[in-house]
Amino acid sequence: MSSIDTSTDEHTHGVVTLSVANLHESPKLSAPLVSQLLMGTTVTILRAQDRWLYVHGPDKYPGWTVQSVQRMNSVEIDSWQCRRKVIVTAAHAYVRRSRVLDSGVISDVVAGDILALAGDAPTPSEAGSCHPVAFPDGRTGFLDRTCGEPLSAWLGTAHATPDTIVATAQRFMGTPYLWGGASTKALDCSGFVKTVFFLNGMILPRDAVQQALVGEHVPIDETMAQVRPGDLLFFAPKADVTASPRITHVGISLGGARFIQASGYVRVSSLSPADPDYATDRAEALVSVRRVLGSEGTVGITPMRLLPEYGG
Repeated sequence: MSSIDTSTDEHTHGVVTLSVANLHESPKLSAPLVSQLLMGTTVTILRAQDRWLYVHGPDKYPGWTVQSVQRMNSVEIDSWQCRRKVIVTAAHAYVRRSRVLDSGVISDVVAGDILALAGDAPTPSEAGSCHPVAFPDGRTGFLDRTCGEPLSAWLGTAHATPDTIVATAQRFMGTPYLWGGASTKALDCSGFVKTVFFLNGMILPRDAVQQALVGEHVPIDETMAQVRPGDLLFFAPKADVTASPRITHVGISLGGARFIQASGYVRVSSLSPADPDYATDRAEALVSVRRVLGSEGTVGITPMRLLPEYGG
């Protein structure tokens, strides 16, 4: 394993070129998956080994990835960040070779992926069935206009509120669980939370343990009366009764006792025995509630619009 010498190798940055880039614990495909990064995410390259790169994105969560990042020097990364962009808003779509919607596929894309507008692309007000787009590695194609939106316009309307967070979370109903998953393809519990907030213009820490440290503490009792939609519910093993419990799971409140979580698959559960979807194991394991809505700009809660990689 070798560290990149930034004094001699300017290509210490890069941009994700696949719809979803897998991050592994070590530089081999059989290593555990630790997270995922979406297309268009700017990464810092920390180390290199053969074809593998050890990287982190804006959330600073590191992992090893292979053949999924276009390496760039400082001039190239600045140029990429200055380009007009499109963000994918459909859960899943395709970039095709021509404006014909059943033409050959260049790549799949998922919600939150970001591509550049290619060439003399039309403005949002101009008619057209497709966005002409460019990938970070230079490929070009066409994205159905109904599947994406100019990033600048999207950032202007992407506001995390209780209603938007709940509505976005419910879009994922039935999505399968995957340890390390953080995309519409599959999700773990904290990847679900992170993705829901990202699709509303907010970057949160990657893991539940980290997420439990941001935002404001919300008092909880048997009535859950002070818990609002969009609050984050954190759980620890039942036997862990220490002052600092070991957080192992997170879900998003729907208000009161009901919440949505990625557990086996994304589903709604309840902490109330009176409800048919009462989750006994979760009711016994709830240890804290945090409110991140209203705390934008504080440590660990970053609005996308403020970051240069998203046009800030």
